[in-house]
Amino acid sequence: MAGIRGAERPLARGKFVTRAIVLVGALVLASLLGACERTAERGATHRALRSSTDSLVSAGQYALARSALLSVAEGHSVPSAERWEREWARDRASSLAPLLALDAGARAELTATGWPLPSSVRDDDVPDWARLKDALERQLEVRKRLLPADAVDFAETLSALALLERSKGDGAHALAHNRDALRIRTAALGADSPEAAESHLRIGKDLRLSGAPQAEVLAEVERAMQIRKRCFGDRSREYAEVLSDLANFERWRKHTPAALRAFDRLLALRRGLDGPYSLPVADVLADMAVTHLRDDDYRAIEKLSGEAVVIYDRHGSVPDDNYALSLNMHGLGLRYVGRLEEAERELQRTIVVQELRRRASPDLDVVRSRFYRLGAYGDLATVQLLKGDSLAAWNTQERGLSRRWLERAFARGELDTAGAWDHLLARVQAKLTDSSAVIGWLDPVYQSGRHGSPCWGYVIRRTGGVHWVRIELAADDPDISVQEVCLKLRRQLGFAADWPSRIERWDDLDRTRHDCWKVRFAALEPLLSGVHDLVIVSPQVNYLVPVEVLLDANGRSLGERFAICYESSALRFVNAPPPERTRRVARGWRAILVSANAGASSVPNRRSLLWAGTEIADLRARLGSPLVLEGSSASEARLRALEQDGALGQTDLLHIVSHGHASDAWGSEVWLALAEYDGSTLRPSERDGLLELGDLDRWNVPTRLVVLSSCWGGGNAAMHSEGAMGLGPGLVHAGARSVINCVLPVDDAASLRFMDYFYAALFEPRARPCSIADALREARVKLRDYRAPDGSQPYRHPKFWGGFVLLGDAG
Repeated sequence: MAGIRGAERPLARGKFVTRAIVLVGALVLASLLGACERTAERGATHRALRSSTDSLVSAGQYALARSALLSVAEGHSVPSAERWEREWARDRASSLAPLLALDAGARAELTATGWPLPSSVRDDDVPDWARLKDALERQLEVRKRLLPADAVDFAETLSALALLERSKGDGAHALAHNRDALRIRTAALGADSPEAAESHLRIGKDLRLSGAPQAEVLAEVERAMQIRKRCFGDRSREYAEVLSDLANFERWRKHTPAALRAFDRLLALRRGLDGPYSLPVADVLADMAVTHLRDDDYRAIEKLSGEAVVIYDRHGSVPDDNYALSLNMHGLGLRYVGRLEEAERELQRTIVVQELRRRASPDLDVVRSRFYRLGAYGDLATVQLLKGDSLAAWNTQERGLSRRWLERAFARGELDTAGAWDHLLARVQAKLTDSSAVIGWLDPVYQSGRHGSPCWGYVIRRTGGVHWVRIELAADDPDISVQEVCLKLRRQLGFAADWPSRIERWDDLDRTRHDCWKVRFAALEPLLSGVHDLVIVSPQVNYLVPVEVLLDANGRSLGERFAICYESSALRFVNAPPPERTRRVARGWRAILVSANAGASSVPNRRSLLWAGTEIADLRARLGSPLVLEGSSASEARLRALEQDGALGQTDLLHIVSHGHASDAWGSEVWLALAEYDGSTLRPSERDGLLELGDLDRWNVPTRLVVLSSCWGGGNAAMHSEGAMGLGPGLVHAGARSVINCVLPVDDAASLRFMDYFYAALFEPRARPCSIADALREARVKLRDYRAPDGSQPYRHPKFWGGFVLLGDAG
C-alpha cells in the first residue's frame, strides 16, 4: 500500500521511502545472490536475480540493476550460474537501455508509478485487483507514454494488467495483453526464456477461460513445460507450477486418468521439495480429491481430503480457498461413504471458513462471485435431506442463497439482523394463495459422478411443509446432467437468437425444451395442481435458461401456463419492500425513459436500434409526462446524477432501451452502452458511457419497476450460490422491487411489439388488476401467436418471446 500512496502524492514527499527501497534492494541483491552460491536448487539464481532487478527498477535505480545483471552475465558474481542464466542476465541488462536514456523527470514519473512490482503479481488468485486497478492503470499510462512499445518493463505491466482482467473473468482482454507481453519478452529475452514460459502458461489459462479449443490450451501448457524443464529441470518449483496447470487442465477436459497421473507426479515432487506435511502437499491432495468426483471413488475422496485437512489443521491454516476446498471435499467423502453425522459436522466447519473468507473480501459482486462461493450450504442441505430433516435442509439452503441480497439489504438498513430467519416458512406461506406456489432446486456446487444424480427439487404451497422431491436422472445416459441439459438448451436458443434468417422449423430445439422439462420440472408437477402464480427461487435463473420456454408433456410452454417471477431466495420474497403506491392507471406512474441508441450505435459490429425511438415514443404516449432521456441526455453521467439525488428511488418505472453486453465468464464485462460511449473497451478508465455491473455495487435504486430492453440484461454467467451476474440481478440487489431483463439477445422489432403487449396488459383497466408477471405472460403468448399481414407468424420461435424474465416481486 505504501507504493500506492507514493504514487498519489508529490514525489518529494516520497524521497525517504525511495532511498530506503534502493538500499533494501541492494542489500537483498547481495544476500540473495550469496544464497544462490550456497544452494543447489536449480532456478534459485534466476528467482533471486529477477526479484532484485524488479525491486531496483521499480525504485528507479536502473544503473545499479544493470551493473548487477552484467556482473552475473560476465561471471564476476555467482560463477555457478548456468549458461542460460548468464545469457538471460545479459539480455535483461540490454533491455534497460530505454530506461537509462530517460531524463530525470521521466525517471521520477516512472518511479512514482512503479507499483505493483512485476515480481509480486505472479499468483493468479488476485481478487484484490479490483481495489488496485487505478494504480496499475496509472503505471500503464505512464509506461505506454515513456517507454518503447517493445520494452520489457512495458510487457511486465501488460502481464499484470492481464491478471486484473482474468480476476474479473475476462479471458479475452487478458489473452490480448498476455500475447502482447509474450511478443515483447520473446524479442527481448528469447523464445526459451522463463518469462516466455510464464506468458505461455497464462495464455493457456486465458484460452481456457475464453472457451478456446482444448488443443490450443494444451499447446500453450506444453510449451511452458518444455521451457521450464530446460531451464529449471523437472524437479524444480517452476516445473511443479506448470505440472499443476497440466493436471488441472486434464481435469477440466474430463480426462480423469490423465489428471490423476499428473497429480501423482506433482504430489511426489511437492513432497520432495516442500516436505510430506507441507501446505503445497495439502493443496495437491485437495485437488486430487476433487478429481475423483468424476470416477465416483468416494473412499479416495474421503482419504485424500482427510489427509489434506489434517495438514491444514496442523499448520493452523487461515481461512483460505484451499482449506475450504479440502474441508468441503472431506464432508462430501464422508457423506458418500455413509458417515452422515461426521459429514454434517465437517460441512458446518466448511461454511465457517467460507463465511470468514467472504467477509474479508472486497465488497464487489463480480469479485466475490468468482472467489468466495458459499457452496457448502448446498452440500450441507443435501446431507440433512439424507438424514430426513427436510425443514433444516431448506433453511440451510436459504442461508446460502440469501447472502448476496442480505449484504446489500443490511447495508441499506432495509433489514434488521434480529429475527431475519425466524419462522421463515410460515412467513413464506402467509404470502401465498391457493393458486400460488414457491419452487426451487438443490444445486450443490460439487456433485459426484458424471451426472450428479440424484438431485432434489421442492414445492411450498399455502399449507403443509416443504415438499422435497427426489429427482432421478436417466441411468442409461450418465453423461447427461441437469446443468448440461440446461446449457444445451441455452446454446440452442443463443444460436437461434444470433442467426439473422427466419427459422421455419426447430424440432431439435423442442426436443431439448422437453428434455429440460423432464429433468427440471416434471417431478414437481404433481404438487402444482391449481397453481397459476409461480415464484421460482433460483439465483442463477435456472442456469440462465428461462423456465418459461420449457415444454411440458402436453407440448405447452410453462410461460403460457404460469405467471412466473424469479427470486434469489425465499427470504428476499418475504422481505420485498411493499409498494408505496398502488396506482394502476398509466398516467399515475412516475417514469424515466431512456433511449441510448445514439451511443449504442457506435458499438463496433452492432447495428443501430432501428425501433428504439418508436418504443420510447409509444410508452411516452401511455404515461403522460415521463422524464425522457434521448440522444446526448441518455448518458451515464445523467443516470448517475439521478441515482445520487434519489430521483431513481422515487420513480415507479425506469425503462432503458440500449445495446447490452455480457461476457460468458464470471460476470465481468457486463454493461449497457449509453450516450458517451465511443466503442472503446481497452481499459476500464476509458469506458465512459458504460453502465457496468460494478457501478451497481454502489447504487441504491428502490425503483418500483425497472425494464431493461436490451440484449443480455440478465448476464451471461451464473454461479450456483451467487446467482446470475447481470445488470438485472444487480439492480435487484441495489434495491429495485421488480426488474424485467432479457437473458438472450433481443430482436429490435420483436422487442418493440413485446413491450407494447406488455404495457397494454399492465395498464389495461380490469376488475382484477394485472400483475407484472401476468402482463409478461400475456405478452409472450401474444407475440408468439402474432400473425403478419402475409399470414406468417414471424415471432413464433422461443428466441423472440422467451428471453424476457421477471426478477423480484410479481407486482
